[in-house]
Amino acid sequence: WTHVASTFSTINGLRFYINGVYSGTTGVMSYGAAQKAVILTLGNPMLGGSCNPMSIATGVYFGSLDEFRVYSREVTAMDVYALANP
Repeated sequence: WTHVASTFSTINGLRFYINGVYSGTTGVMSYGAAQKAVILTLGNPMLGGSCNPMSIATGVYFGSLDEFRVYSREVTAMDVYALANP
């Protein structure tokens, strides 16, 4: 299996990890709708559209998900590593 993690904060932007190892970032991002719902899309076929230019990875995901977690805070790189290497 492959462990994939993504974290977000306005200071760090989106960060992407594969098997607990940092893979890339979008850099600093602002989010003007604080305390509002954030829409998260998994497996979007992007029909009639394309990936956000701020995306870390582009393309369609083919496969299955075994576990999916959402945290109310940005997890640290150490947290991600520990989750990927139980």
